Parts: sequence; structure tokens; C-alpha cells
Amino acid sequence: MTNLSPDFSEQLILLILTAAITGFFVPLILKWRDERKLRGQKAYEAQLARQGKIIESQVALLENLAKQLWEFQLLALTVSYYKSNEDDEKYRNALQEYDAKAWSYFGSIRIELSKAQRLTNADTYQMLHDFYRDWLIEMDANLMALVKNNASVDEWRKYHSDFQTTIGEKTDAILNRLSEEFHLGSVKK
Repeated sequence: MTNLSPDFSEQLILLILTAAITGFFVPLILKWRDERKLRGQKAYEAQLARQGKIIESQVALLENLAKQLWEFQLLALTVSYYKSNEDDEKYRNALQEYDAKAWSYFGSIRIELSKAQRLTNADTYQMLHDFYRDWLIEMDANLMALVKNNASVDEWRKYHSDFQTTIGEKTDAILNRLSEEFHLGSVKK
């Protein structure tokens, strides 16, 4: 048997250790890196999916709120329109329809505002809430006061004109604010 030199023995041992480390630890490290990369990719995909759902919810909120606000306002505007134009039969029908549907609209609009609380910043939510309370509820109260007090045609015409101008501008401003916050574009003036 031949004697190996100590340098050669050390180099052989280092070579065997290097091979063992390379054969065991390198694949382990590569596997760990790939798993980490995969977890990162899955987290990124989950984040994208979540963002997609948030955007879908924001678009749905904007569309639902726009539809309900304009339908409700048109319903109320119809009452004052027919009364202002002294068409008593259509006025009574419009008032009856308004009376039958108004609370449903108030409820569905309020539901959308509750959704907005989770999808908008605090300032935008407060603006929506104030619009609901200060404009929609107030508009209903004023409309019902005209009915209850058997207001004159001139009072109805003033209400109709003021309502038509003011509430439309307010509604556009609210919807544009939401659209801008959601980065969905807005109507430029």
C-alpha cells in the first residue's frame, strides 16, 4: 500500500467534503430558493387577484350608486314636473309612484354608502354621507312639505327649477369624486 502525502490527503478530504456539500447543500439551497420564489409569486398573484376584486367592487359601487341616485332623482323630479305643469292626473300618478318607491331607493342608496365606507377614504365617505343626509333626505322632506301644504304652482315651479339645477350638479360632483378616487377617470370641465 502506498503512502499518501499529507497534502494530498487533505486535498482529497476537502474534495470529498466539497462534493458532499455541493451534492447535498447546493440542491437544498436551490430548492429553498425556488420554494421561496414560488411563495413570492403566489403572494404576488394573490395580491393582484385581491386588487382586481377591489377594482371590480369599486366599479360596481360607482355604477350602482349612479344608477340609483339618478333613478331616485328622476322619480322625485317627475312629481314636481307634472305639478309645475298643472297636469293633475300625471302628478297624482307620479306622487303615488314616488311614495311607493322612495323608501326602497333610500334603503338601496344607503346600502351602497355602507359599501363605500369600506372602499373609499374617510373624507369621500363623509361627503357621500353628507350628500345623502343633506340633499336626498332634505329633498324628500321639501317635496313632502309641498304636498302636505298644498303648495301653489309657483312654489312647485321654484322647487322644480332649484332641484333640477342643484341636485344634478351635486350628484355629478359626488360621482366624479368617486371616479377620481378609484382612478376610473372623470368628466373634465
